[in-house]
Amino acid sequence: MNWMASDRFLAVCRHFNIGVDAIPLDVVLANGAAPGTQYFYLRWSAWASVIDLQRSRCTLERDLMTGDVLHQKYFPAVPVLK
Repeated sequence: MNWMASDRFLAVCRHFNIGVDAIPLDVVLANGAAPGTQYFYLRWSAWASVIDLQRSRCTLERDLMTGDVLHQKYFPAVPVLK
């Protein structure tokens, strides 16, 4: 799973020891100016769950043909939420 994120979000990830590789991006706004913050392309190397599936009310995504719970492509032990 890959995301573009601000330096503030990257700081939160690093504070909680979440495994991400951060690649700096050069972002240019429509007016040609640079934004006031640095952005990074994040490549996740570990899953960081923020939802307690046992204590939360959530719906798992299921395969329409088999009814089996779907799982994240790069983190096969992690179910897909609706």
